[in-house]
Amino acid sequence: MIKLYIPRKKFTFNHHADIIDVNEQVLYHFGTSFFKGRLSLIKNGKILYTANLKFNFRRTFEISQNGEIVCTVKAKSIFNPYDYYIESDLGDFLVVGKPRIEKFDIMDDHKLVLSVIKDTERKYAKIIEVDESHIAFLLMLMFTLIVAADYDPGLE
Repeated sequence: MIKLYIPRKKFTFNHHADIIDVNEQVLYHFGTSFFKGRLSLIKNGKILYTANLKFNFRRTFEISQNGEIVCTVKAKSIFNPYDYYIESDLGDFLVVGKPRIEKFDIMDDHKLVLSVIKDTERKYAKIIEVDESHIAFLLMLMFTLIVAADYDPGLE
């Protein structure tokens, strides 16, 4: 198992942050009047998550041939200003940050599954096993949890 520690970085406030269109297969696109985001899987194995929440929040994950993960955090959410810890095992990895855990799975059909699990106590996480019958349920909940975790009425 490969573990990568990414130190805390300052977020950059950007009133005019735009959603990036990577012109590839877009797996999810969600939005409200104040929150928009995009999950994309690029053919070279790079995963891009971009969200616009009155500021730019972008993370790019690259999985190399030897299984190592490289994560670039251009800006982090002001509501989740914690360090990230990444654990990898056969393409599954966690991005752990209080108050939530985000789990990205690359499936056999090259689709990306993201589940968000609330956890305010755990600072380190192990790979979480998810029963396949629960994946559809998790997909229905994941963006609700993301919006709920990042929503601040003062931003509107």
